Amino acid sequence: MIRADNITFKPPMCMVDQNRERNEEVDSLLDALTEFFSQRNVVFLADLTVSNNEWVKCDGGKKRKDFTFPLNSLVKLEVYSDKLIFSLLDGCVHELVIGKDFFWFFEWEPAYYD
Repeated sequence: MIRADNITFKPPMCMVDQNRERNEEVDSLLDALTEFFSQRNVVFLADLTVSNNEWVKCDGGKKRKDFTFPLNSLVKLEVYSDKLIFSLLDGCVHELVIGKDFFWFFEWEPAYYD
């Protein structure tokens, strides 16, 4: 948690293809990102996890293929009908094809739940 008068996060650049097909899950992610980057005075950190609920075999079983990163490292988000492109502060760019089982969630820092 970061606490200071008038502190806010700089929101990432967000480019949304206006001709994209609407997707409720993607729209809810955009709303949640707007809310996250609108925090003022007391800012709680969170990680974003996005997934298509795809599983890969690994030693001793299966593991869901997710992409997780700290939200405060997001500098640009591109939204298309079929994919999301996340650009991070460290220069990493991750492209996620939006599958039929696409979902996302925030993992907030522990102080958020107090």
